Amino acid sequence: MFGSKSLAARFKKRGFNYIFLTMADKGHSVTGSPMHDNLDMILWFIDRYVYQGKHWQLDATLKDQNAPVEKGGSVWGVVE
Repeated sequence: MFGSKSLAARFKKRGFNYIFLTMADKGHSVTGSPMHDNLDMILWFIDRYVYQGKHWQLDATLKDQNAPVEKGGSVWGVVE
């Protein structure tokens, strides 16, 4: 009911700004990795959405072709 995909759909419907990334072929092992592995993207988000005042909705799927496939998908989102 309140998973990341459900929340992204609600944010989109209500016109909220957000970035929603799905990690393809990954399980919950990647849950904490965005804060460590994607710092550049987080800073990009802050610059564009906060400082530049952009009003974007971004949905993307990231697939690492070199990484092993894990059972279950995992998602994370950054919301303004």
